[in-house]
Amino acid sequence: MRLRFRECRHLMVTHTGNFHHLTDVPLHESQAPVFGLGQLAMTVGLVVVLLALGVSALGALSGVGPLAVVFGTAPTPIPTATDTLAPPTLTPIPTATPIPHGFTRFSIPTSNAGLTDITVGPDGNLWFVESQAGKVGRLTLAGEVEEFAMPHSISGITVGPDNSLWIAGAGALTKMTTSGTIVAAYPLPTPSDSARGVLSGPGGALWFIEFGTGKIGRMSPTGDLFVKSEFPVQNAAYAILKLAVGSDNSVWYTVCSTKYVIGKMGLSGNTEYPFPTHTCSTGLTAGPDGNIWFTEEEAHKIGRVTLSGTMTEFPVPAPGGAPGPNTTGPDGNLWFGAAGILGKITPAGTTSAFPLPSGVTGITVLVAGPNSGIWFVDGASNIIVRYLP
Repeated sequence: MRLRFRECRHLMVTHTGNFHHLTDVPLHESQAPVFGLGQLAMTVGLVVVLLALGVSALGALSGVGPLAVVFGTAPTPIPTATDTLAPPTLTPIPTATPIPHGFTRFSIPTSNAGLTDITVGPDGNLWFVESQAGKVGRLTLAGEVEEFAMPHSISGITVGPDNSLWIAGAGALTKMTTSGTIVAAYPLPTPSDSARGVLSGPGGALWFIEFGTGKIGRMSPTGDLFVKSEFPVQNAAYAILKLAVGSDNSVWYTVCSTKYVIGKMGLSGNTEYPFPTHTCSTGLTAGPDGNIWFTEEEAHKIGRVTLSGTMTEFPVPAPGGAPGPNTTGPDGNLWFGAAGILGKITPAGTTSAFPLPSGVTGITVLVAGPNSGIWFVDGASNIIVRYLP
């Protein structure tokens, strides 16, 4: 016995979220198929089985019987653990771009920001200076960036003895919280000067370069009251380039002008030692061996000086040259930037070179950061880069 239905329906299975639905579409009588009861029962049974199994996408069935079953488009795949997911974001955010050999690049929202300094904040994030944009930026380990406008031009940043952020700039040191709130700006001992290279040093004080007058300044916080003092460095106007605190609790500095020296400053005065080679040095840091390590740009060497003034030099590995900034890494070695490379030197003097990848122009300043990484600023490319040894 064969039956003809006056109205028949296509069955369509679509996918919405995790649920499956049937959508029926009426057919005209002329389109109605002719089929037997046995075929009808078999077809309906097949559809019930498919629904029970949660099948979400199939092609048009053929050969099952004259009743056609048409399925909708396949659902969007859900990412698996191997898929790359976008990091959580703030507005604005940088682009975190993995590049070869352990490097990751973070772009800065403000173009031509003039990146000049970077430090690890008390909150575990990276804080950096945008000197041309007049901003301080915060970079989280998740790749989020937030920027904070400053009331005056700035050049350097550090964490103070009070665990606040301190920013060096024109005529003042500015205190900021990790939420980006400016607490106060404190005038320099010479207010017309500009502070650079600020750091926490002996006596629980902030030490900094007064660049225009060739002095090293000190601010000792006692609540909101600051006792200010400054220590002249002979023939050093516009020439003190870098500060570091040694294991002897002295503030060490480098001078590049009419004299080329490395010196140390204490409350009672200073002592200077000429560089072995006529050169400038923009890299200065306390090493894990208790000595002071510095870079020699024109000589293409890395230098080490003991606390008593004995110096030793080591050549920069090829293809590097003109070494600049340096820092002590989390691995107990010294890391430095040079032409085309990120360099490493052990306390014993063994050097290694890691070529900078495409898109990274150079290293303006670097710091040992979270996750055992070396973080550095590439001012020319307006990026921050992380290297994981």
